[in-house]
Amino acid sequence: METAQTTARILVVDDNPEIREILHILLGGEGYEIDEARDGASALKQTETAEYDLIILDIMMPGMNGYQTCREIRKNSNAPILFLSARTQEGDKMLGFSSGGDDYLAKPFSYNELVSRSKALIRRYQVYRGKNDAAGDQDDTSGNGKDHSEKNVIRFHELEIDEAAETVTRNGIVVDLTDTEYALLHLLVKNRRQIFSAEHLYESVWGEPYYYGAANTVMVHIRNLRRKIEPDRTAVIKDRVKGFFQTHRLRKWRIRTKLAVLVVIMAAVSISLYYFLWTRQQDVCIFLEKTGIVTFFDEERFLEKLEAEAKKYTVPEMEDEAGVEEMAPFFDEVCDRYTMISVYGEEDNVFRVGNMGGAIADFLYGTYTYNSMQLLGEKLGNASVEFANGTYLVEYRSYHRTYFTFPYTVFCLIFCGSLFLCSILIYMGRVMKRIFCVKESIVRMSLGDLARPVPACGEDEVGILAAELDSMRRTLQENIEKEAESRKANQDLITAMSHDLRTPLTVLNGYLEVLRLKRADPEQQEEFIERCLGKTEDIRTLTDRMFEYALIYEENEVPELRKMPISILQEILTENCDFINLAGFSVEQNIRFPDSSFSGDEVMLKRIFSNLFSNILKYGDKKAPVIVQAVPARGRLKITLTNAVRQTEEDVESNRIGLKSTEKMIQMHQGEMYTIDENHVFTVEICFDISVP
Repeated sequence: METAQTTARILVVDDNPEIREILHILLGGEGYEIDEARDGASALKQTETAEYDLIILDIMMPGMNGYQTCREIRKNSNAPILFLSARTQEGDKMLGFSSGGDDYLAKPFSYNELVSRSKALIRRYQVYRGKNDAAGDQDDTSGNGKDHSEKNVIRFHELEIDEAAETVTRNGIVVDLTDTEYALLHLLVKNRRQIFSAEHLYESVWGEPYYYGAANTVMVHIRNLRRKIEPDRTAVIKDRVKGFFQTHRLRKWRIRTKLAVLVVIMAAVSISLYYFLWTRQQDVCIFLEKTGIVTFFDEERFLEKLEAEAKKYTVPEMEDEAGVEEMAPFFDEVCDRYTMISVYGEEDNVFRVGNMGGAIADFLYGTYTYNSMQLLGEKLGNASVEFANGTYLVEYRSYHRTYFTFPYTVFCLIFCGSLFLCSILIYMGRVMKRIFCVKESIVRMSLGDLARPVPACGEDEVGILAAELDSMRRTLQENIEKEAESRKANQDLITAMSHDLRTPLTVLNGYLEVLRLKRADPEQQEEFIERCLGKTEDIRTLTDRMFEYALIYEENEVPELRKMPISILQEILTENCDFINLAGFSVEQNIRFPDSSFSGDEVMLKRIFSNLFSNILKYGDKKAPVIVQAVPARGRLKITLTNAVRQTEEDVESNRIGLKSTEKMIQMHQGEMYTIDENHVFTVEICFDISVP
């Protein structure tokens, strides 16, 4: 008896204790060390604590079956696995190999085949493990293992095969292969330009003579090998399909495109359903007859009536017109338009006389009713009936099922049409639901609720509208927040400017106290007076700036408009012209006021022209005249102020607060203001609506 060259350890996993005992005796007699496990869970525990050279695994076990156990063992062990099972179908073997098994032996098995397969698997595994151990020792003792490994590495596309360590990596990641899979890969890569047959591969890798069925073993191992070393084709396909649908996904289609596709699909479905129901009308009709819901032809009653009437009539011995006329009352009494009767001799089966129902004659070939009659079928029967001159064979055919044609057609049309319309209405209902959702968001925004976002409504036109609306909501919310911040900043500025008034007021008050108490010399008194005038100018400037800022950012100011004569506006304009004239400016006036009236606030009008003429005093050049024009035109009064700008003031950047406040007050009077600044000349043009009597 041949013994193992080195003591090998085998784990036998089977729920049948007798089979475990037989394998223990057979393989133990070959010199192997045998461990037993009664189920998959016990086998997993034993493989975690011990190393085995072979695992013999049954498939049909309680709890965890052999396939599941094999997959779990493969997570922490490369020991060869021999499936031992009574399941001999090719699919069972392929499932075993795909689960990580190395060989498959069907029950009942022969002793020699069991021992031969076990020895072959153990031999290859021990060689594989011995080479790995030797490679590991060599790596530990060599000074430069890199050169050695490079010498024994075979590269093929993304794969690297280390012949010394018998390991395979793909893109730097170790591929977990069984010894059989490694041997297959090594053989194919080393001889990459050679074509192998299944027989050659089996004899080269398994080291056994080729037998019938070994080709399946080879193909399963090659399939497992390809699954491990090749890129995941499924993932690649999924990524491509996912990319395609992300680019061309249905959600991006326009509503009319979706509706057109839905109409085409549902039309095809409805037509197909109608055709299916139409071809099944006989089954429906028979079902209704069997359940007693409807009765199209009462055969018993018909036969009773036939036998009763037949005794009154004599059947002609041959078919002729006279005989047909004599039997006509019989047929009229017994038959209706959907019944056909033929009378034959009982002994010679020769046709004597017959009658075709009136409706049957109308069933033209190819017509709708004819096609329905072909599907529904006829009800055929015969009976021996006693006539006045003897007993004859009567054959009758009933076509009463054609009553079912038109109600069934109407039902099919209503059902299929309802299905078609319901699908369209459901789709349009979903679209309308999204539109109403957008509408509710618009209503909320109109009421000032900008905090709640607009719900996403897909990627079609409604979805784009919702996205744009949400973008507008965010923009409005940001603008309102910025405006609120701006208002707060300006209010803070006004507060700070008000606070700044205290400094010049304190200084002014101190100088006045000194002068009142006469604590200063005559020369100092003049200086203190000049300083008081300077502080007064500072206070005036600060108050003007406060006024202008407050006017710009005050929303609640409403002018008290009343109808007034145009002469009031003329007085205000003349007063301001006289003021700048006293300040040293020359004024050229062209003022023509008509006898008319307009709506205005006198106090606000004074502020308007006070601001405009204050700008002239501040920035105007006294060397050039100030031109003031007031001319009526087409129901409006056009006032123009033109002045030259001092050269020293051109480079001073103005915040135009005064002009902004003036423009705002003019708009409150339903007027318009335009400014032109070019060639050192500044022009303001104002238009008011007037009423000419």
